[in-house]
Amino acid sequence: MFQPLWLISLIFFPVLCNSTDTITPDQTIRDGETLISAGEIFALGFFSPGKSKNRYVGIWYNKIPNKTVVWTANIENPLGNSTGVLTIKGGNLVLLDGGRNNNDNNITLWSTNVSTISNYSSATLTDSGNLVLTDAYQRILWESFDHPTNTLVPGMKFGLNRRTGFNWNLTSWKSGDDPAPGDFSVGLDPQGVPQYYLRKGFDPIWRSGPWNGQRLSGVPIMNRDSVFSWRYVANDDEIYLMSSGNDTSITSRFVLEDSGLFRRLMWNDRNHRWNPMGVVSQDRCDRYANCGAYGSCDPNRVDECECLRGFEPKTPSDWELRVWLGGCVRRRSLDCDGKGDGFLRLEHVKVPDTSRSRVEPGLSLEGCKEECLKKCSCTAYASADITEGGRGCLMWDGDLLDLRVYSNGGQDIYTRVAASELDTITPDQTIRDGETLISAGEIFALGFFSPGKSKNRYVGIWYNKIPNTTVVWTANIENPLGISSWVLTIKGGNLVLLDGGHNNNTTLWSTNVSTKLELLNCYAHRFRQYGVNRCS
Repeated sequence: MFQPLWLISLIFFPVLCNSTDTITPDQTIRDGETLISAGEIFALGFFSPGKSKNRYVGIWYNKIPNKTVVWTANIENPLGNSTGVLTIKGGNLVLLDGGRNNNDNNITLWSTNVSTISNYSSATLTDSGNLVLTDAYQRILWESFDHPTNTLVPGMKFGLNRRTGFNWNLTSWKSGDDPAPGDFSVGLDPQGVPQYYLRKGFDPIWRSGPWNGQRLSGVPIMNRDSVFSWRYVANDDEIYLMSSGNDTSITSRFVLEDSGLFRRLMWNDRNHRWNPMGVVSQDRCDRYANCGAYGSCDPNRVDECECLRGFEPKTPSDWELRVWLGGCVRRRSLDCDGKGDGFLRLEHVKVPDTSRSRVEPGLSLEGCKEECLKKCSCTAYASADITEGGRGCLMWDGDLLDLRVYSNGGQDIYTRVAASELDTITPDQTIRDGETLISAGEIFALGFFSPGKSKNRYVGIWYNKIPNTTVVWTANIENPLGISSWVLTIKGGNLVLLDGGHNNNTTLWSTNVSTKLELLNCYAHRFRQYGVNRCS
């Protein structure tokens, strides 16, 4: 006669029932008792957060003092006393209030609520911090990693299960004394090209940008992370990020705090503290849509917001008051016939909000440009994947929102403008590090570059379509730039290189025209196919 697996295990392996990491139907965990993972890394039991006297079931690091909790079960139904009992009942892991009805313990405060009832279920706490409910055949019925609270640990999926509907997102506690859902959440939004948002209620306050093959576009530090390796998965069933630890001796976690800070913490055994290792919202340019539509944010500028080239403030009086949320509008309308428009390259950026964007994986960057020009609603394009020199096509429809500049990191984006904006700089315009002026025939480009292995920056002209920046002319050959806050503009009739971080009053290089051309509307005009700058 066939014997079920659970009965065989009870007969031949009775020691399993006494395992310290597993709870079976004939066992309970009462307040004061704990379940310990096999490697003694995590513990499960009852705790009181902060100054609260309420009791909750949670998972915490077993060997780290002060009970750092990474998951909580009954976040909205606390126990007012220490009579709680965690056990297996009807195939589910349940939390019972043993003090209200000691006869049958039928007051359920929390349950795994699995609808497919198993004749025999057991729950195991793993060394990854995951509490897993399985049936007699070791099939997973439920796991705590599918129901995250405010903490992300290595091995957890962070994203969305399209098939089951699970949102693997984080929600802050109400306070340090109350693990009930608070005001802040961080999770994946699959609309358009998927990206992560940190929100207060429904309002976005930070955006990660999409995955670009190496990292999230708005989180450059991911490329320099020696503690974590990141894996990104996107298919018809699920979209998620998952981290794995590169050094098992290092304990690190991400936590969404009740204040709205989403940061990474690393345990230091020497001072017995969680040391902050970074926060996703690093500066004012990380605030969502800080500069409005078609605005670019750079924290190294005195006024961090600036309109993209080819655009001007929608409400200039607001911008004079440093109120930038109204954003920018085009100086000149697009031609939209596929022939009269072009694109300006902006380097080292967090790409704009991708909720109204799409990806064409098989297109090259040149093919991406041609495809974008076919639709008047297409306002920009970039490489969807920046590995191996770039591949795939990411295109935006509509306004460009939440674009910021990095001094180190980011990627290139090409913004659509009228043809007359491509090869000219006028007195009311600037070219900043990362922006380029392109000749009408797209043969030459003018902008900032670093020669060889140098970190210094120079203004130069190079072949636009030849890789590796083949420079044919350099402006400030004897006065290199050590920072990226410099701007090229027209001032007093001359083309000048100014320190944009100090009220634009330090000149590093100038065309030094001594005639009275400053009385005219002088500009560096159309260096065209020959790459020649002249003031006319």
